[in-house]
Amino acid sequence: MSEEGGCGDFQLTEISEATFPNVLIFLREHFFPNEPCAKALDLCPHGYTQVPEDGDQGSQEIGEDDKEKIKCLGNPVKLEKLYKFFDDLTMNYGKSSIFEELNVKEVLDIFILCTSDEMSGRGVGTALVKESLDVAKRQKLPLVTCMALSAFSNRICVKLDFKKLFSVDYGSYTQDGTTLFEANKMKPHTEGVLLYKLIQQV
Repeated sequence: MSEEGGCGDFQLTEISEATFPNVLIFLREHFFPNEPCAKALDLCPHGYTQVPEDGDQGSQEIGEDDKEKIKCLGNPVKLEKLYKFFDDLTMNYGKSSIFEELNVKEVLDIFILCTSDEMSGRGVGTALVKESLDVAKRQKLPLVTCMALSAFSNRICVKLDFKKLFSVDYGSYTQDGTTLFEANKMKPHTEGVLLYKLIQQV
């Protein structure tokens, strides 16, 4: 979903194939600079692009100068560390999963929740989560999940009666004995939380 705004109001529209390139630009401008984990790891610094080359499956363009493109084979190390954090959060360090804990076979997952800076605080995020709940109900899915990495997305979900399943404290989280996130850089965000809401079907 995306937001279209003007004069203090907005409407939700579904992302189409034609608008997908603009969505990527939108995320680059508004999501990655503000998402706590990506920001703390400097995962997407200014000028970064990730464009697969035709016929070059294992390569990604990560920058460009006047003479040649700079390529990276495979995922950047920081991205792999972030993926590991996602796994630890969503699977409780390999102990379980939401499917096992709640005895379900399918879910609707809110993967990215993002609004533009000028629309912040106008209820767009809440509207997007509510729409996700409606979509799950229409598709007869048993529950909706959200990996809330910011205090703001967590607050929205709690307000809409989502329940916490797993959480990881940023300040104490380590990989290979090394702290991944600096707590002072993460403020006001203190933890990543996996939340869920059961959908009551009529």
